[in-house]
Amino acid sequence: MILGAGGQARVVANIAALLSDWDVVGCADSNPASLGERIGATKVIATYDDMPKWRSQGITHVVVALGNNEARERLVTLAEAHGLESATLIHPTAIIDTDASVGPGSVICTGAILATEARIGRGCIVNTGSIVEHECVLEDFAQVCPGCRIAGRAKIGRGAFIGTGACILPGLSVGNRAQVGAGAVVIEDVPAGITVVSHFAKARGL
Repeated sequence: MILGAGGQARVVANIAALLSDWDVVGCADSNPASLGERIGATKVIATYDDMPKWRSQGITHVVVALGNNEARERLVTLAEAHGLESATLIHPTAIIDTDASVGPGSVICTGAILATEARIGRGCIVNTGSIVEHECVLEDFAQVCPGCRIAGRAKIGRGAFIGTGACILPGLSVGNRAQVGAGAVVIEDVPAGITVVSHFAKARGL
């Protein structure tokens, strides 16, 4: 079961449709009004309130398809409390080095690259076209948005958010639940819980 019915759920549903590992039964959402809505290659068939009976219906795994890191973590915890395991989804076009590792419940999207000894925790998102270089660590429930570049030996903390097109220079750390704005170039460690953004450049005379 895919948990979520928004944009990330559409991404996850389409990845799952390309894989032979899983039989996707549908999506679940918090809002009963979403029932029956088409989500990519599947549709919403349940709400989160139905979760306690899923195992008796033969549903053993979930993948949480929410962009909000804290909400994703809460739903994974709830699913585990009901005996459900987290499925890991990797798009067929992603490039994963043989000694990189991806934790349960993580989603690796189209064209992402995980280089040698990269370690991705549980419940993470590595989005479209992002590069996670050698020996990088993404702690649990971190998210790397499309087009990011995480240079070698960088560490992204638990629940941290790296915005679209951001770049983390080698060996730096982004603390737990910190946020890096879209297009930012991180040149020093980012403390836990802090938000950093870059300035927009504008050509002279415009």
